Amino acid sequence: MKPFGTSCSPSGGSSGFTVVNTRIIRDLTGTEQRREDFTTVYNGQQNVVCQPAPDPAPTTAADPAAGAAVTPDPVPGG
Repeated sequence: MKPFGTSCSPSGGSSGFTVVNTRIIRDLTGTEQRREDFTTVYNGQQNVVCQPAPDPAPTTAADPAAGAAVTPDPVPGG
């Protein structure tokens, strides 16, 4: 999982699956003694949809970050 604020990588996800492996135990003559099944379940991956980044706030002439001089409002009664 990526930390918050890092770029997003979309993914279509995947479905999970199950695998069954069978171990056959034989004696020295080749006669089957027993079978042992081992089941492994692999979980699927979630679908990841990336949201577009929000548009930056527009700057105005009164915005100090825009480089314009800002005159403070006069204090009422003062």
